[in-house]
Amino acid sequence: MFTYIKLKNYKSLIELEVDLTKKENTPKKLIAIYGENGVGKSNFVDSFYTLKRIISTRTINEKIRILTEKQKELQTDDFDKALHFFGQLGNIIKNGFFSNSTDIINECKTIDSEDNMIIEVGFRIKSKSGVYCIETDDTDIISEKLDFTLNKNKVNFFKITKKEKNLNESVFVDNEYKKEILSIIDKYWGKHSLLSLIAYEIEDKKENYVKKRIFSGMFEVINFFSSLSILSRNKLEVFKDIEEEKLFYGKVFKHSSKGETELKSFYAYDNSIYLNKNNFVKNFFKKKPSEILKEICGELNLKIGKIPKNEVTCTYPAIDRTGYEIILNAYTIQHRKNKKIYSIVSNEQAIDIVEQGTYTDVLLTSADNISTSSYEESIENMINQIVIYKVEKEKQQIVNKVENAEDKKKFGLFQQVMEYEKDVDNINNARDMLKSVEKSARIYCLGNILIQAGYNIGIQEPHTGLIGSFLVKSDTHIFEGETYFCNIELAFENVMDKVQFENKEKAKKNKKKKGKKAKKKDKIDELFPEGWDKKWVN
Repeated sequence: MFTYIKLKNYKSLIELEVDLTKKENTPKKLIAIYGENGVGKSNFVDSFYTLKRIISTRTINEKIRILTEKQKELQTDDFDKALHFFGQLGNIIKNGFFSNSTDIINECKTIDSEDNMIIEVGFRIKSKSGVYCIETDDTDIISEKLDFTLNKNKVNFFKITKKEKNLNESVFVDNEYKKEILSIIDKYWGKHSLLSLIAYEIEDKKENYVKKRIFSGMFEVINFFSSLSILSRNKLEVFKDIEEEKLFYGKVFKHSSKGETELKSFYAYDNSIYLNKNNFVKNFFKKKPSEILKEICGELNLKIGKIPKNEVTCTYPAIDRTGYEIILNAYTIQHRKNKKIYSIVSNEQAIDIVEQGTYTDVLLTSADNISTSSYEESIENMINQIVIYKVEKEKQQIVNKVENAEDKKKFGLFQQVMEYEKDVDNINNARDMLKSVEKSARIYCLGNILIQAGYNIGIQEPHTGLIGSFLVKSDTHIFEGETYFCNIELAFENVMDKVQFENKEKAKKNKKKKGKKAKKKDKIDELFPEGWDKKWVN
C-alpha cells in the first residue's frame, strides 16, 4: 500500500503532497477524494497510472514483438485468433502504452513548465517501508532512486542520474551481473527506468536466473508496482501476459451497453448452468452414480471430467427434476454409505464431481488481496430438537427425539416434528434437520480463477476473525476491462447439499394404497351432514 505521494509539475498539479496514512502511520485501505470539477482529482489518480507505465516501458516492447510474431501466424479464415490479436493490440493503443518515456513525459509534464517533473511515492510491502522517486526533464528520465528494507533496515537500493550510477552491492550481489546491469543502464536508461529494465531482464532471462543475482526485495517492489490495478477516466489497466490466457469457460446469458460511455456488460455462467436450466423425466434402476452422470451430461452435450469411484447403485424415478438434482441425488445415496461430501463443479468446460474439503492453492489476506469482508451470525433458523412421531389407529405416539443439547442450553428450545416412516433411517434424517447458529461471511478480493464453490481456500482476515481454511459456498467473478475481482460467500460447515427423491416416491405409493379408502370416506362425508356420527358406516 502507498503511504504518501509527492508530485511536481505533473499535469495541472504544480506541487502536491498527500499523506495516505492513518494516525498510527499505517496505510489507509480506502481513500475518497472529492471536490469541484477541474481541481485536479483525476490528474491525481492519473499519477499512479503514469507511475506504472513509466516502470513498464521496456517490457511493452517485448509484448509488441510477440504480437507482431502472432500476426504472421494469422490465417484469413481464423476469426477467433484475429479477434484476440486485434483485441490485445487495441488494449495497448487504448490504454496509452508507450515503448519509451518520452511520449509519457510529453503527455504528463505540465505544459510550458521550465522545471522538471517529479513523482515520488512512499509505500509499504508486508510491513517493509520503501520510497521510489523518478525525475524527468522534457524528454528523458534524469534521476531515479529506490529505498527499501534490507535486513530490517531501510537502505538505498540504487540511485541513478546522468552523472552517477550507484548500485548497492548487497542488492546486486553478483559482480559480473552487476557489470551487465551497468552496461544495460548505459544503453537504455533515460528512455527507460531501471525498474523497467530489470522487469524486462526477468522476462528475457527467466526469473530464477535473475533472482540468484539480485536481492529478493527488488522483486517484491517490481511485483508491487506491476500488480497495480488502476481505473482512471475510463482507462482500465492491469498488465497480463500477452500470451493467450483462458481464465473462464462458459456462455454469455445476458449483455447490455451504455451508449454514452461505450461500456458493455456481459453476464456469463460456466457449463454447470445447463444442469440447472434443464428438467428431465427419468427412471433409474440399479445405475451407478457415474452412469447417471454420463446419461444426463450426454443429453446436454457436456463433457465429464474428474469423478469419484462408484460405491453404490441407485434406483429411483426422477420426474420433472433438474439435471443438477438428478446427479446430486445419486451422490447423496453414495454419501450415505461413505459419509463423503460431494459438489458438482465445472472446470474447463467439463463437469467434475469433487469431494468437499479439497484444498486449492489460494491464500487471501487483508494485507495483499482482500478488499472488503463481512461476517454475520444468526439463530433465526435454529432447530435444536426434532420430535419423531407416528400415528397408529388415529393416535399419535412419540417414537424418539434428536437434539443438540448444547444449543438448547445456550439459546433455549427451537423444536420441529417429523413423522416416522418405515424402511427409512429416521434418526439420521432428523439429525439432518437440526440447524445450529448460522454463520455467513463474504469476501471481496482480487480475482483468482482457482476460487470456486466446492473447494477450500485459506483466509487471514483478523478484523472479522476469518482466519483458517474455509469452504467456498458460492463465487462470482467480475471482469471489468482487464481488472479482475471475486465476490465470495463462505461456508462454515462442510454440509452436503442433499437431494432425496426416494422418500417422496414412497409417500406417493403410500397415498396410492390408501387411495380407495380415502375415496370411500369422501363419499360418506358427502352423504352425512357435519356433526353426525359415522362410526357405524362400513
